[in-house]
Amino acid sequence: MPLRAECLFLFEQWAGRMGYPGACIMNCNDANNGHGNHPISDRFGSSEPYRQIVEMAGEGIWAIDSQMRTTYVNPRMADLLGYAPQEMIGRDPSEFVDAHERHITIYKWRNGCHNHHSEHDFRFRSKGGTEVWTACSVTPFHDASGKFIGAFAILTEETQRRHEAQELKKSEHQAQSDLSDLELIYQQVPAGLAFLDQNLRFVKINDRLAKLNACAVHDHMGRTLREVLPNQADAFEHLLLYAMETGDPLENLEFHSDMPDQPGIMRDWLASFYPVHTSKIHGINVVVMEITDRKRAEAALRQSQERYAAFVKNSTEAIWRFELEQPIAVDLPEEQQVEWFYRHAYLAECNDTMARMYGFRNHEAMHGLRLEEILPRSNTQNVQFLQAFIRSGYRLSDQEALNADQNGRPFYISSTAFAEIENGLGHRVWGTTRDITSRKKAEEGLQRYAETLEQRVAERTAKLEQTVQSLEGVCYHVAHDLRAPLRAMEGFTSILLQQYATQLDEQGQEFARRISQAAGRMDHLIRDLLDYGRLSHTKLTFCQLQLETQLAQVLGSIDEEIQRKGAVVDVREPLGTIWGNATVLDQILTNLITNGIKYVQPGTSPRITIWSEQREGLLRLWVQDNGIGIAPEHHDRIFRVFERLHRNDQYPGTGIGLAIVAKGAQIMGGRAGLESTEGTGSRFWIELRTKAPATENR
Repeated sequence: MPLRAECLFLFEQWAGRMGYPGACIMNCNDANNGHGNHPISDRFGSSEPYRQIVEMAGEGIWAIDSQMRTTYVNPRMADLLGYAPQEMIGRDPSEFVDAHERHITIYKWRNGCHNHHSEHDFRFRSKGGTEVWTACSVTPFHDASGKFIGAFAILTEETQRRHEAQELKKSEHQAQSDLSDLELIYQQVPAGLAFLDQNLRFVKINDRLAKLNACAVHDHMGRTLREVLPNQADAFEHLLLYAMETGDPLENLEFHSDMPDQPGIMRDWLASFYPVHTSKIHGINVVVMEITDRKRAEAALRQSQERYAAFVKNSTEAIWRFELEQPIAVDLPEEQQVEWFYRHAYLAECNDTMARMYGFRNHEAMHGLRLEEILPRSNTQNVQFLQAFIRSGYRLSDQEALNADQNGRPFYISSTAFAEIENGLGHRVWGTTRDITSRKKAEEGLQRYAETLEQRVAERTAKLEQTVQSLEGVCYHVAHDLRAPLRAMEGFTSILLQQYATQLDEQGQEFARRISQAAGRMDHLIRDLLDYGRLSHTKLTFCQLQLETQLAQVLGSIDEEIQRKGAVVDVREPLGTIWGNATVLDQILTNLITNGIKYVQPGTSPRITIWSEQREGLLRLWVQDNGIGIAPEHHDRIFRVFERLHRNDQYPGTGIGLAIVAKGAQIMGGRAGLESTEGTGSRFWIELRTKAPATENR
């Protein structure tokens, strides 16, 4: 078929499809009227009626030659891409395609042009840069030899349809995503969910509710509520049917029942039923939640509140709460805070104990009273309480004050209070108050009694001291007077043994020696008693003493005994200085050293080690020996008068030496002690002041 005939034939096809019956008169003879060598655009323009139809067509028409150059576009095609028709003539159609799809578009276009009729979707880019989607029908033209000479394309705009399709796809994707999310929620929500149709058959159920029903999800499908839950159906069928009939949801229905997963165990549940009525769906959604723990918590809370109310009501202490009409800024100056309390605080809650305390009938009679009406500023102790409360950081314990009830009766109180503070603002104050009037009166009585008792004790102590001094004086003089006859006994016994020994037999001489020894021991005992008594009734003078000097004098006075016993005394200097009396210190050192020399195992050479150490304002002097040691149970006993641990024939003595040590240390403001175990020697120590006490310095 000649080219013009082909073009007109295609045009006739297009015009017929578009509903232009007049165009159907075109025939092949018209196409072969001798214009086969003219361009395709000329063939369209050769027949005016056909040209007008093409120019006015609502679809784009595009013609190209064998070089893929545009030879014709109708106004609709040019308008779709935003060009004038003449701007598109001579250009390759691929120049108007979106750059991202240009390669594939060229392939589709050329493939369609060189083959038979083909259909394609092309995305063009308009002159203004907007996206233009088209459905393209391409028909190639060939000459008699089959050579490609051009193509004719009809393009229908589908941009809106494409966008709508994309949006629809997005919507479908979103809907699918939402359905997935809903399914996930359906399965993970902490409640049992199900959908039942109008016949109460299970259509959908989540795992949680299926587990409660002790039945697999797939075993629910198509079965009725009564078939799955025969024991619970009577309680719920009428409710579900009522909700579906009325269309009204039934929400938050509580029930107490067991469930198949734990038969016989009664639990608490909350159920809601939501009917669904649409053109396609008719049924009801079921939501079931276990609330056993919540009900228990509510019961526990109620019980706690009841206990609290009972505690507040029956408490022997006043329990109260003041509210502030306007919160108080806790960083205000103290005076402004006090003023704020009196301006804005009122009693919001209290118990009957507080009401009775302040002279009211019951707690209702006090509710709403202003702070000024309960704790008036005229009582300075009330203001002082508020000031102390503020200074303590709004947390105060056992603050005492003198109050008065509404009738003016004074009474003492002890209050504890704390404030609720949020973001630097105080909103309310809680507290308790005890009536301590009886206690305060008892304390006042005790104070008066204590003052009287103290005076009486002082008087009796003075009398006792006088008596003790008198007794000590008597004992001192008696002991002193006893020495004269003892010395006479010892003297006459010595003369008897020296001058009249030949006139006495062996037994008589033994008796005389015993009398002499007994008189000597008695005299020694009396001398020790005199030394001990002298410590108590003799007025002593104190001064700073150098221990090395005092110890050297003592060692010199007992050097004969040291030499006779073969003893070794090791003094580790320096020893330091103490505040004391030289005579008393000499007695202490003499007794400690001579005891260390005396109390050793037979055949053992005594070894004495002396050193000192500082202890927080005190000096501890140590005297260590290698003697027989002292069992721990006797450590306190040996410092008492006349306490001896051995017979006199084993280790002679009076039992007063260590008592003098303890008494002397006490008189000088110190103390004495020891560390020892039997058989391992002893370490005696005395702790003495290194300086005069403050009272003596003044």
